Amino acid sequence: MIASNLQNYTATHPVETSERLVEDWKETDEIPYFPTYALPVKIGDNVWIGGCVIISPGVIISKNSVIGAGSVVTRSIPENSVAFVSPCKVIRKTVLNLTRPIIEMNNIKAVIFDLDGTLNNTLPLCITAFRKSIEPLINQTLSDEDIIATFGPSEEGTIMALVPEHFEKGVSSYLEFYKELHIMCPVPFDGIEDLLIALKNKSVRIAMVTGKGKHSTEISLEQFGITQYFEAIETGIASGPSKAEGIQSILDLFKDIDKNEVIYVGDAPSDISASKKAGVAVVAAAWAETAEFQTLKKLLPDMLFDDIKDFSDWLMSRV
Repeated sequence: MIASNLQNYTATHPVETSERLVEDWKETDEIPYFPTYALPVKIGDNVWIGGCVIISPGVIISKNSVIGAGSVVTRSIPENSVAFVSPCKVIRKTVLNLTRPIIEMNNIKAVIFDLDGTLNNTLPLCITAFRKSIEPLINQTLSDEDIIATFGPSEEGTIMALVPEHFEKGVSSYLEFYKELHIMCPVPFDGIEDLLIALKNKSVRIAMVTGKGKHSTEISLEQFGITQYFEAIETGIASGPSKAEGIQSILDLFKDIDKNEVIYVGDAPSDISASKKAGVAVVAAAWAETAEFQTLKKLLPDMLFDDIKDFSDWLMSRV
């Protein structure tokens, strides 16, 4: 994708004066006064070049990269990069994998979101609530790793795994602490509610599929004040991971929309596998501090973003 006023130069001249100037040159000579030769410019697949960019001879802009408007590109840009300013330099990495044709994500009509780690940073809250509710019942200390290792089912499943003999007490205590401590995560990530509003204004259908239990999901959505944006919400179950089934339930509800016009947005490796199992495109959300960027990359999501604004800009250009 190339914006207007691109200046793409391939002709160049020797830098050294002794090489660039031709002594005793005459108008009748066949060679030019300034020796000229060409260095090809190469632009890879899925590159976006902004307006008024200047590209110097011999530059290679590798696949999936973005060149900001007004940049002067004097050196080659590696793949999966966002680069701008003059001289152009890589600012950060961006989109990493496109495993399905772009055309399938150019007319997005429905977006299914995960909750924890995608819309908000509630993982520290979850861990703290688990620790405060479970440790007194088992009279021992739990590490973050002990708790996270049980994730996949809903909180009820986690509590069943950690303290089965005190299941009901564990669940009620967890929900009490979860609500009480929600001040640890009082609002969604910056830009999330603005994105939800923008999608609604474009008549994009919005749903949620989360591994959280029904009650904790309701607590968080009420705290954030964003329940009204979701047409349907599928929550987790105690018996095990169920996101693929939840996504399928949303697809059944949105039966007038082709699954190639639906994306799932989630931050966990299991979100990628669940989306692929359900047959929908998946956008990996790596903007939370808890996101495992390299792990997500290796699982080949359709798109991978580490910045909410970049994701929002990309999404709104495709609805």
